[in-house]
Amino acid sequence: MRSSIVRFTAMWIPMMLSACCTPIKHIDPPVLCEISETKMREQCSVPAAIPANATYGDILKLHNEDRHALQLCLQHDEYLQKQISICNRNLKEYAKRIEELNRRFAEQK
Repeated sequence: MRSSIVRFTAMWIPMMLSACCTPIKHIDPPVLCEISETKMREQCSVPAAIPANATYGDILKLHNEDRHALQLCLQHDEYLQKQISICNRNLKEYAKRIEELNRRFAEQK
């Protein structure tokens, strides 16, 4: 007896509640920020220390290596900056769509 009451209640409550609710036509999936984990973990290299007995050629070699490392660091930072700005723009657009849905639901009440 009790199980039939539970089944009856479980069947009718959703039907009664759905009659009182406004159906939502479409809900967009949440915005995902696509920045690779490996890019997030990358770090700029530390400038090389000049040894005490370094020759002029050694210093030039270190200079070129540091310059190359700084260029890679700049590329990495520009990539992250671009991805974050894309993500922020997408989040703003998503928030506007949610605000529009909320406004429509408020008008229907």
